[in-house]
Order: sequence, then C-alpha cells, then structure tokens
Amino acid sequence: MKRFSAVCILLLTLCVAAFAQGQDDSLARRLKAAVTQVTSLTADFTQVRESHMFSEKLVSNGKMWLYSGKVRWEYVNPVKRVSISDGSRFLKIPESDFGLNAYEVDSSMDGVRYMLEIKPLRRDMKAMFEVAFLSFDASMGLKGVELRQASGDKTVLTFSHVKDGAEIDPSLFQ
Repeated sequence: MKRFSAVCILLLTLCVAAFAQGQDDSLARRLKAAVTQVTSLTADFTQVRESHMFSEKLVSNGKMWLYSGKVRWEYVNPVKRVSISDGSRFLKIPESDFGLNAYEVDSSMDGVRYMLEIKPLRRDMKAMFEVAFLSFDASMGLKGVELRQASGDKTVLTFSHVKDGAEIDPSLFQ
C-alpha cells in the first residue's frame, strides 16, 4: 500500500506539473489556477480495490493532508498505517519520475466534471499503472482518482470533506 500511496501522490504532483508546462485550453488554465493556489489541504478518502486475486472488493478509508509540498496519507481502516512524503522523494519513487516526458496527459470535460487522463510512457511506470483518471468538480476540487493496471486490477479513490486552506499541524509530517 505504500507504493500505491506514492503513486497517488505522484499523480497529484503530475497534475500540477502538466498544467504548469503549457497546456493552453481553458480547462487547463482553470485547473492550473485552482491547483497552484493550494497551500494546504485535508480530505477524507475511500479506496476501493478490485483485484483478480480476490473475489471481493478491498475497501479502505483514511485521511490525507497536503502542506508546504509535503503529504501525509493515513489509512484508518481496515488497518491503520501512515505514509509521509517530505516533498523531495515520494517514498521510493525518485523525483525524476515526475518529468512530463514520461507521461501522456489529456484533459476533457463532461459537463459536470473535469477529467485528466494520464498514461505513463516508460516501462517501469507502466508496471505501476497503465492509465490514471483524475476527476475534478466544477470548482476544480479533486473528487477522485482511478488507477487501472495492465492486469485488469483497478483502484478507485473518492475524496470527501475536502478543505482547501485548512490549518495543519506541521508535526504531522515528522
């Protein structure tokens, strides 16, 4: 699960990078403006994993905190565990994996929500996920992430109680 948390953190960072590097449509401009203004954020999440190895879906819940480029990802059930990023490395994923030349990024809007589709181009990243979809609501708040793997496994994260600009205790990241 630490690896999965790192992938989610990578995707959120990639989202900011994608729009900082020149996609010019109005969706890209709006999303870039919203995402780059975030200095702190808290959210609850529900993670549903469908795997060919298990007959039932695996459901986890937790909370995430984003503060000054750092991320704390805390699962509270079914088992409590915590992953913390210091902002320079995401667990064992080197910073070089955030380069846009390693991904194909498309954006779209379906009238109610905005979507980013991210496909890794490098073989090592394709081993982690084949395609990721990030969805945003009309005010550009992150609503969900869906990761699909070549094996057919799928993980869906849904965010709720998202608070932008939340007061966060820096000691959470130690």
